[in-house]
Amino acid sequence: MAYSIYDIKFYKVDDEDEEVRDKNENVKLFQPKGRWKELEYLCEDRKDDDFMEITADGVQLLTIGSEDIITNLDDEDHNLSEEQKERILKLDDDVMYQAIYGATKHMELSDYYHMAIEDAIFYLKNYVTSNEEKDIDQTKK
Repeated sequence: MAYSIYDIKFYKVDDEDEEVRDKNENVKLFQPKGRWKELEYLCEDRKDDDFMEITADGVQLLTIGSEDIITNLDDEDHNLSEEQKERILKLDDDVMYQAIYGATKHMELSDYYHMAIEDAIFYLKNYVTSNEEKDIDQTKK
């Protein structure tokens, strides 16, 4: 049995070590073009002791998915209007991923799963609220 890479994404930083962002302030993500031979060797000669299974007990960057966010939108603690919930459900995957990334990038493995979900929903609420304000401003023009 052997290990392989499931998913790999890259982000770019500028000269001040700030993440490069798109016009919507999302971190720009990149993936390799074609085949990168060196990536194929990344897991070579790795043993079971070199890895740990990703579980809900410990949060790592990609362990929270959009389905986790969606199933927690009705939690009253988030104070989301029905319209905000609908707008979040319609967001594209890049925005959802950005919320998850922002919520988990500084967390240690021992941090709690629900904290990351709460942070991601908070980000999404702010995102849809700011877009609502932009829509209102454009309507006034």
